[in-house]
Amino acid sequence: LRLTLGAENVSDAQYFEDFYQGADGSSIAFLPRSAHLSYRGDHLDAGVLARNYQTLDQALPQYDRPYTEAPRLYARGNWRLPGALPLVYGFDTEATDFRRSEAPEGWRVDAAPRLMLDYTGPGYFVRPAVAMEGTWYRLRGVASNVDANPDRMLPIASLDAGLQFERGNGSRGQRRITLEPRLMYLYVPYRAQDDLPLFDTGDPDLNSIQLFRSNRYVGLDRISDANQISAGVTTQLYSSQSGARFLSTTVGQTFYFRTPQVRLPDEPVTTRNASDLIAQVELQAFKNWNLSMGVQWDHQAEQARRSEVHLR
Repeated sequence: LRLTLGAENVSDAQYFEDFYQGADGSSIAFLPRSAHLSYRGDHLDAGVLARNYQTLDQALPQYDRPYTEAPRLYARGNWRLPGALPLVYGFDTEATDFRRSEAPEGWRVDAAPRLMLDYTGPGYFVRPAVAMEGTWYRLRGVASNVDANPDRMLPIASLDAGLQFERGNGSRGQRRITLEPRLMYLYVPYRAQDDLPLFDTGDPDLNSIQLFRSNRYVGLDRISDANQISAGVTTQLYSSQSGARFLSTTVGQTFYFRTPQVRLPDEPVTTRNASDLIAQVELQAFKNWNLSMGVQWDHQAEQARRSEVHLR
């Protein structure tokens, strides 16, 4: 059982622009304040959260400011059926009251029961899974010709599988090297969602984790349709004795059998048959020095859409 309280405030809206050390913090637009009471057990996580933000740019219009969440109630459960069948079942539920001085605002309730068969052994895993996502809204302050109680229901099916090959490396086998290919097929039918509000949903940066998620958006207001396969391969080099990792490289991409039709309001329409290519390298350069590099390659434009280099 945990209680977490956090609050930030500045009296000078230009504080971060003037005094923050480092480029990442100079463009901070919002400061969060939150109270979070959570419980974690062997099979169940639950909690209640209240959160709002101080907006530093007072010229920012209300529709571009984040919503206050008061409260956000959630519960997540995960169990494994005893017996020979490796059946894993669980659910994710959430109910949040989104508040803002400008409409739309109101409650969003989401529930997603799920089933998965987890076939896992030395060097492999195969995980077929199905889920049903239901989302219901009760909106306030909307126009009379707007549905104040929209909803969405859709199934999600996936098949995730991977292998791990490993062998010794070096004259005395002092290192181990792995090759880890992974494939995931995802199917989500199309549902028109333009009548749903956008409380907390956005399009995240693409990375190797995002490739293998069941939704290309973060947040629950949009669930992307999908008929696609994601492919990735990771190779790692590490010490046989200590387990310290020297090198890790990952390459991955998603291929669309059907181009997704769900869009955010400002998201451009595309007819692409594949996502950008993701490549990441992490290197233990020397003792306490680490180097990581990543690139998101747009194969249609034949240029890097985003690249990062970190030296620690």
